[in-house]
Amino acid sequence: QNGDRFLVCLDYSQTNQRVCCLKPGWNSISWNVNSVVDDITAIFGPIMDQIDVILSFEEVGLTYDPNLPDFSTLLSADHLHGYWVKVLSEDSCLELVVEGLPVLVNQPNKVEQGWNFVSYLPSVELPTPSALVSQEGNLRIALGYDGGALTYDPALPEFSTLQTLKPCFGYWLKVYNTSMLVYPGFGAPGIELAPQTEAGVLAKLGVQDE
Repeated sequence: QNGDRFLVCLDYSQTNQRVCCLKPGWNSISWNVNSVVDDITAIFGPIMDQIDVILSFEEVGLTYDPNLPDFSTLLSADHLHGYWVKVLSEDSCLELVVEGLPVLVNQPNKVEQGWNFVSYLPSVELPTPSALVSQEGNLRIALGYDGGALTYDPALPEFSTLQTLKPCFGYWLKVYNTSMLVYPGFGAPGIELAPQTEAGVLAKLGVQDE
């Protein structure tokens, strides 16, 4: 019945690792495991001495400065958001290792009207239109970064430079209406390709919106 409570036991012995390669300078990153811890100092701890700043966005900009932790506003991190990370190291690959429980590729992720900085959950590279099919008709523009700015405009796909979405990267999405971002993948019914409301997408996924 509505309101019933259940005890859930999470088996952290079945955790996976996501290893992401961070380059010198700016990186737009995400990961596709539900981290055992969400404290940002724990997630980035092993490489924190090589990081200048970490930024994210949730309706407002959030910042974590390793030199000014008491004045930082970005205190936790998860698998549903993207993160800007500025790396001080000159190494070609500074490894960020995130350990956590596997997540569904098509776990719904709410995107608000306007700008959103989102994660990428599939473990394989997908063409941008295929990856963002749940936002067909709702996506205004998508931005990425891989050593330089990348852009996908659904109205001008032939001039777009963001041709694919990749694991370990985060992406900016500007949408017309609040909706649910759902990446293609096994585990849930498909979604009709039309502008979505949050309630509409939840209904198609068989989730009761309480």
